[in-house]
Amino acid sequence: MSSAAAATTILELLAYRLQRASFYTTKHAHMAFAREFGISGSEWRLIGTISVMAPISMLRLAEETDIQLAQTSRTVAALMERGLVRSEGDRADKRKVMLLLTPAGRALYRKAFAEASRRNQRILSALSEQDCLALFRMLDTVAAEGRVMLDEERRRNA
Repeated sequence: MSSAAAATTILELLAYRLQRASFYTTKHAHMAFAREFGISGSEWRLIGTISVMAPISMLRLAEETDIQLAQTSRTVAALMERGLVRSEGDRADKRKVMLLLTPAGRALYRKAFAEASRRNQRILSALSEQDCLALFRMLDTVAAEGRVMLDEERRRNA
């Protein structure tokens, strides 16, 4: 561990810095998505994840987006009422329901993703290409170690 890892205040902790970076890199997008597309940040995460991982179960969707299952269920129900998400039975397990985007949901995803991509490019333009690659590699490493720690904590609490 480097001396840089020895935090002396909460402001220097990695988790705090990541939370602040996440806030500043997503809050403006959530505001724009509400204004331009009529969707919240949580709705965007669910729509985007369904788009990439469909068909996907409600439980897997909640796990992948880190949104509580009850909240995921309520939000998906609202998206279904708006005609953006549909469900179908799982061929392998008839008790399961799988989620997919409707044509309207896919169209919204394409528009919203174009905007998200534009904002992503703007944020990353503050870094060199080499720095972007290094950042992504480091984030993947930190996320993997965080996942190991989360699994350990879940086992302790089981």
